[in-house]
Amino acid sequence: MALKTDVKIPNTEESVRNAYAQINTISGTKSRMSFNVMYYSKQPLPESDAVRFYAETFVFVPDLDGKNFIAQGYEYLKTLPQFANAQDC
Repeated sequence: MALKTDVKIPNTEESVRNAYAQINTISGTKSRMSFNVMYYSKQPLPESDAVRFYAETFVFVPDLDGKNFIAQGYEYLKTLPQFANAQDC
C-alpha cells in the first residue's frame, strides 16, 4: 500500500504533485509507534526512474487489537491535514 498526494517540501518553495508516499520503516512499543515515510516522484519499481526526494517521520499510538501496524500508519496519515486529499494506491 502507499498514498498518492501533493507534497510541499518544508523549508523550500518546492512542491511535487501526485507524489508516491510509502511507509518505509516502522518501529516502537505498544504505547508508541514511529514510522518513516519516503516520498517518490512516482511508484518505485526496479525498472523505473522514480526519484526519492524527501523523507518524514511520524508517531502514533497503535491499537493492539486493530489492523497491522503498517495499515494503522496509513490510516493515521489520512487523519493529518497534509494527507487530506491523499488517494490509496
